[in-house]
Amino acid sequence: MPITILNPASIGSFNVWFQTGGSSKANACTLPDDDDTSFVYLAGLSGTSRQSFNMDSLPSAAKGIQTHTVTARIRRATTSVVTLVDVFLAQSAGVQITTGIAAQPTGSYVNRTETDLASPDGSVGWTPALINTTEVGVHNSGAGADEEERCTSLYWTVTWQPNPSTISLFVASLVGALVGSYPSLADMAALARHLSRVTRGRHSLSPSDLVSLLEEYRAPIRRYVI
Repeated sequence: MPITILNPASIGSFNVWFQTGGSSKANACTLPDDDDTSFVYLAGLSGTSRQSFNMDSLPSAAKGIQTHTVTARIRRATTSVVTLVDVFLAQSAGVQITTGIAAQPTGSYVNRTETDLASPDGSVGWTPALINTTEVGVHNSGAGADEEERCTSLYWTVTWQPNPSTISLFVASLVGALVGSYPSLADMAALARHLSRVTRGRHSLSPSDLVSLLEEYRAPIRRYVI
């Protein structure tokens, strides 16, 4: 399945953490990891504070979502270990929030990950539209006056399902090249429909699927009937 890494694109509903390096807070948290060269940080504040970002969008070819993982590369820049830090997802201008497991940062940068967090709006499953309208952020719980937490990278790794018709047409043209002739548009459309029936909604081909397609395409008398 295709995998896309979404980086921060702009400030989201929460904007409390500070910035060092980078052209913006979003840029300071964008891959590649550069640790203490550019980062967002929180220091000298009491209570709970959040920083969120609107993320890059998924490709238009994305039809469904298989899995997703939020990663925040975080460290503690002071000796105090009271504060807990977590990652979170937010929707509806920050009204709806799903929070990951909070943990104390260490003195060295560590990647904190949360896989398949639920959608903040309560949806049973994720869709590309939901992914594209969800903010990703970092959250601390009760930083003391002598504490500082830093986040140098924040990104969302999404494994998505492409449109079956896109796969079907690609394989249809590939099959034509393999057998030494290029199919007409009508042949490609018919083969695409046949492929959808063979895979029964799956988004991958097994070796037996491809063998079957090649055998049927080589036999003119068995050319696909709509």
